[in-house]
Amino acid sequence: MERLTFKMREAFPPDDPIAGWVMNLSIALGDLRIVAKYATREEQLAHERIYFVRIFASHLREISKLLVLDYNKRQDVRDFVAGMPQAAQDARDEADRLLHAAFGLRPDVVVWEDVKRLRDDTFHYVSDRDSQARLVEAMRTVADMRGGEMESSYVLDDNGWLRAEYADLVAANRMHPFPQEHEDDTELPVTLELHEAIIKLNGYVATFIQAAEAHYLLDVLPAGVVDHHHE
Repeated sequence: MERLTFKMREAFPPDDPIAGWVMNLSIALGDLRIVAKYATREEQLAHERIYFVRIFASHLREISKLLVLDYNKRQDVRDFVAGMPQAAQDARDEADRLLHAAFGLRPDVVVWEDVKRLRDDTFHYVSDRDSQARLVEAMRTVADMRGGEMESSYVLDDNGWLRAEYADLVAANRMHPFPQEHEDDTELPVTLELHEAIIKLNGYVATFIQAAEAHYLLDVLPAGVVDHHHE
């Protein structure tokens, strides 16, 4: 294992804008690594998977601002990116293109806006008008399932475990409010396309950030700031 060590004040001066930008990237990538692990676990309850996919998409939405919005409005960021390997620059460009592309099965929906929808519903709950409307629509859809005979429950077991399964049902529908979806857990094309976009975006983002970290630590910082250790 190789470890790169440095004094924080020398490597990441608090008042250096690029140092702050790279620090934000590293914090963001750490979050992605954690949530990706949980979102992609093979063995987990359905409501857990839905939660972690929502968190995954929400992180990607916010992290993408660093790659797209900061790149567009900050010359220092563009200069930094211009010094990175071409493969890393291509990954950023691909992330930008994907975010501004429409879904093949939903040509009127742009990836950037649909991921925003997931983020808003995850963290805003119903504090804004659009999220409130989506909650009402999801509740209506669930109420109409099985000819209006859809049942759900609140679980209390002997170990003190509590779960509002009716909330899980509505949250799942609000996450995937697609008319093509059935009332069971089958993953159909529209849902699959959304999940594939999230995974593909994560690949581009992770590739870029890892390269940005390496570029900053190994190329941008003055010689002698970073020490290499083999363990």
